[in-house]
Amino acid sequence: MWRYSFQERRCLAFAEAEGEKGAKTRTWFTLPDEDVFAVAGIWRDTPEWGLAYSMVMTEACIHVADVHDRMPVILKRERWADWLDGPPEAASLFCRPYPDLMVCDRTTDNLVRRTAATQG
Repeated sequence: MWRYSFQERRCLAFAEAEGEKGAKTRTWFTLPDEDVFAVAGIWRDTPEWGLAYSMVMTEACIHVADVHDRMPVILKRERWADWLDGPPEAASLFCRPYPDLMVCDRTTDNLVRRTAATQG
């Protein structure tokens, strides 16, 4: 389903949910030496929903493995153009766990925002 998106429609677009269903919290990941980074993405046009986007996933690096067994492919700024414009064979080389330091910030923030109407 996404094969042609990887070949032709890559984009740039990480927080992870932790906890029990209904009580999940947000866990944020940052790069200490980068103000901005992007997650590798792909997209396609669907008859059901219009444009649909997906993050490209890989196995988790050591900094994420406590939270989840996989993670998005993270791209530093100097790799963005290579991801967006390079051939699929070159882009596939980025599909690996992030090799450098990441910081994990576990919060108590609810993943789902509750409105006054849904609070009991």
